[in-house]
Amino acid sequence: MEPDFNRILTTLNHEEPDRVPIAEAALGYGIMSFFLDKPVTDKDVAGQLECWYKAGYDFVPLTVGLMYPGGVTRDSQISKVIDRTLVKEEAEEEGAWNVWKRSRIHTESDFETFP
Repeated sequence: MEPDFNRILTTLNHEEPDRVPIAEAALGYGIMSFFLDKPVTDKDVAGQLECWYKAGYDFVPLTVGLMYPGGVTRDSQISKVIDRTLVKEEAEEEGAWNVWKRSRIHTESDFETFP
């Protein structure tokens, strides 16, 4: 499968692409590393792009602004929301604010309170 961002654009324009676009909001670095059989980190933009491309995704979600691609900074709005609502029990743990540290939805209650 050859990635093609035009599938996304075609879909957003309410037209029919050649196939349903393959998209994902995020991939864990462990999954990327396993898929590529080499380490991929939050600062390894080239490795991230390689993984998304080789997996056939039709777009690559990268953050912009003050956040480096794949990372979530302590000052970002989502980090503040996660701190307030999800990470209370881990506040003392180093790096607990990071959304990639572990999954956040484990129960129906977690789902209901997730922002």
